[in-house]
Amino acid sequence: MKILLIEDHTPLQQQIQQMLDRQGYVCETASSLPEALEKSTVYDYDLLIVDLNLPGGSGLEVVRRMKQSKPQTAIMIISARDAVNDRIEGLDLGADDYISKPSIWQSSWPVSSRCFADTVLTVANPCKSAVLSSIPKNRR
Repeated sequence: MKILLIEDHTPLQQQIQQMLDRQGYVCETASSLPEALEKSTVYDYDLLIVDLNLPGGSGLEVVRRMKQSKPQTAIMIISARDAVNDRIEGLDLGADDYISKPSIWQSSWPVSSRCFADTVLTVANPCKSAVLSSIPKNRR
């Protein structure tokens, strides 16, 4: 599975990319809106993981454009913005999931990374979610 991770906070971007790499995903990164728009237009991805607050504009523009040009691409929003209106807007534009970045993410990274990897699998391939849920968590 090929993923584009759009996140401007370098330490978090590196953590997520390393976790996805360990899970066997091909993960490319973008750190700004212009870079994200360029990569998502030129290349095909199975999943985009999109932060909303980006240098150069909002990650919602990526969601909007992808759902117009490549509607089959799964999109997961990750954002520190946790307001209900932000969630509704992202999902209304076509995002498949919206996950808040908890402030304690780094202190519970091993647990969070496993949950995040499960969510990536479910969002990018809904058919596999039934298989995943049948496997005990300690065996994944």
